[in-house]
Amino acid sequence: MTSSRGSQLLYLVSCAFAFESCLSAGAAPTRPAVTGPLNGPFFVQSYIGKCLTYGTLPAAAPGPPLASGSPVTISDCVGTASSRVVPQRVLQQIFVEEINESHEVVLHAGGKVIGIAGGFLAAQAPLELQDYQPLSSAQTFQLDGDSIILARDRNLVVEVRNGRGANGTPLVLGNRDLDDTEFWTFATADRVDRKPTRGFIRVPQDASFGAAVTGAKWGDVVEVDPTYQAAYPDLEPINVGPGVTIRGNRRFTLLGPEISAPNTTSQPDPMGMLVIGGNDVRITGMRLRGPTRDKDATGLAANGIHRPNCDLEAHPGCDWRGLIIDHNDLSDWTVAGVNIDGSNGSRDCSVTGHPDPVTRQLDVRVVRNFIHDQRNNEGSGYGIVVGSGGFASIVGNTFLQNRHSIAGDGTALAGYGAWFNLVLSRATRYGCCYQQDFDMHGSRGGYGPPGGSDVEIARNTFLGTNRDNVWLRGAPCGADRFSQNIVRSNSDTIKWFDNGGNGHNGPSFPTWLDVTADNSFGSGDPTQRLGVADFDGDGKDDLFLATGTAWYFAPAGAAEWRYLSAKAEGIDDLLFGDFDG
Repeated sequence: MTSSRGSQLLYLVSCAFAFESCLSAGAAPTRPAVTGPLNGPFFVQSYIGKCLTYGTLPAAAPGPPLASGSPVTISDCVGTASSRVVPQRVLQQIFVEEINESHEVVLHAGGKVIGIAGGFLAAQAPLELQDYQPLSSAQTFQLDGDSIILARDRNLVVEVRNGRGANGTPLVLGNRDLDDTEFWTFATADRVDRKPTRGFIRVPQDASFGAAVTGAKWGDVVEVDPTYQAAYPDLEPINVGPGVTIRGNRRFTLLGPEISAPNTTSQPDPMGMLVIGGNDVRITGMRLRGPTRDKDATGLAANGIHRPNCDLEAHPGCDWRGLIIDHNDLSDWTVAGVNIDGSNGSRDCSVTGHPDPVTRQLDVRVVRNFIHDQRNNEGSGYGIVVGSGGFASIVGNTFLQNRHSIAGDGTALAGYGAWFNLVLSRATRYGCCYQQDFDMHGSRGGYGPPGGSDVEIARNTFLGTNRDNVWLRGAPCGADRFSQNIVRSNSDTIKWFDNGGNGHNGPSFPTWLDVTADNSFGSGDPTQRLGVADFDGDGKDDLFLATGTAWYFAPAGAAEWRYLSAKAEGIDDLLFGDFDG
């Protein structure tokens, strides 16, 4: 075999036309101008159960070469005897070419490569087979263990169009929403245990968790063994560098690997267990457990994940954007499960300017986590807190037993957008009272003005009836909005504060707080009627909850409620079944 690209393409074409022979060969060609060989073959299987497919051939091979412009779709995964005995053979083998030290890749398929049709790098652009073009941004991707990310724009990923599971459904670029329609597994077709790039670091097989994370470089994926457990009793911060992914296997009823900080002694400087130190970090599928859920414990100041503020002169632009925290279990942190600091703690609206909150939401995303049992009698105990001008998009999380599930420090640029979150009913009492679920402090002794930048609370479900659901402690620099939420209590569970620090409960609200007419106050308890079906594809029936603003499911009825979809239909409007295979 020569090392020329022409010989490689002929080899890949022959693999596509002779499935069994390529599997038995178990080798991939190399070319001298890259850092490593073509790696494969792989099947690329979606979390919805189908495989990436780029064509079919008659059962009697060989057939004609695949044409540029051929669509890339999904279909039933080959690999079983019954799936191969069909009039046509499905082409699904993928080879991965790692093209640089950042572990960016080109995906080879049947003598072509996978690219974006027309080079139009935007949501809903379809994938197709293309002739290889060196350094083409339409053909260059990055892999982080479950996502196929467009290297040019990390907010775009490969997904199944419209989330459908039918054979022949096209694959397209989509916005990175972190749901199952955009998640993929690279499974070896030749049954040889390998990862798609050299950037995958296994823990504990390759190194300790702390050493693996701190030593990881841009594009590395630290994969933590499913049964891994590690304790850091002194809570030494583990620094996470730019472009690093930390991933566990928290899915179905699997709990995920656990990193804990038991019996932590006094921590006057609450840096955090995982400290973010760069752009485009992702933490997914982990259990991060703090020192205690005893609210009366004193002298403990611990965060699970902390994005600290930074010195703008030393690190220009170091607000470190692109942080994604998803599908984790975060509990027992005495300050916060997630603590997001910005780089500007000003309390003066007039000198800071006021950025568009929509574009800011991509800076930090906290999505589809279970965040619970953050308790502290000394004033902290937050599920998620933003401060020093920090801003976060908080979507589809489940909250339970936090002092405040979401909070902010009231500085002029601090804010959050909270969408589709489920706040469960159980809560811990502090002295006379139960604490509010969502909160934004004022910036002067806890009360405004200002009361942060922008707070948008939309399409969340608040199940608690023994407490206020929201406190907004001063007029913001921008505006606050409360819309399309499901609230079991009345509108008087929203409390706002005037500039003198005096509190007022609804239903009357100031001009800076828009409580829209489409909220549902005084709603019944949606947990009294549940559905049953398999929503995660593991073959086990799950419980289903429709709150009136979103759908949630509990895997096998044995795990917490997890965000499923942004749908307003109630359970009376639904039938359950598998309609497209």
